[in-house]
Amino acid sequence: MSEFRDQLIIDVGMHIGQDTAFYLDKGFRVIAIEANPQLVKAAKIRFSDAIAKNHLEIIEGAIADQSGEVAFYIDHDKTLYASIRPESAGQAGGKLDKVFVPTIQFDEILKRANGLHYLKCDIEMADRFVLEALLRSDRRPKFVSVEAHTLEYAALLVTAGYDRFKLINQARYKRWILPVPPLEGRSINHEFEMHSSGPFGDETIGEWVSFNRLTQEYNAACHLTALNPNIFSAWFDIHATCAVE
Repeated sequence: MSEFRDQLIIDVGMHIGQDTAFYLDKGFRVIAIEANPQLVKAAKIRFSDAIAKNHLEIIEGAIADQSGEVAFYIDHDKTLYASIRPESAGQAGGKLDKVFVPTIQFDEILKRANGLHYLKCDIEMADRFVLEALLRSDRRPKFVSVEAHTLEYAALLVTAGYDRFKLINQARYKRWILPVPPLEGRSINHEFEMHSSGPFGDETIGEWVSFNRLTQEYNAACHLTALNPNIFSAWFDIHATCAVE
């Protein structure tokens, strides 16, 4: 069974680790970043074997644009929305706890990201700090995904040199089936869980499209959701790559 540990995936917003587990099972090295101290503690226990084998590095902290500490807001009933932005963390309406966590400048992560193949980013409206770091770096992954809070994220990816995109409905996770033979990493049996980021790179569903086509699809999705959110259940990720490497 072939390994792909010379290729790296960065999981920004590890949460409970379902994406990190998927990337490790596919055979990649992983750097996982998470700001919630309790989730980091649980992940270090869950992934102790991968950490010991140097397949995984977990970095605790929140991505920000300066070094130091930052307030981090956690709804313990809905940890999915934890964020440095209280309006994002509180969207489920629960009680928020505020903790102070170390900040991470993503430029420093990129400097040592040898063999970077894919970057997944899902950090509740703080994703801009990651995308702006890509603009400043000459070490960019072949594939990137980011939660589709705004088309501005796609515009930043265009500026960073990405020119092909997919808008993927994350609510369709039960329909995701990995191709055989695999197009990314090794072949595994995997059932994606709710709120996972799903397949990446060449294993994502659909065709790669231009930025203009992505804009049309994004606006149409926003329109349909606004018309009747009960019928059009969706939340989206933007995936990006470049036609010429």
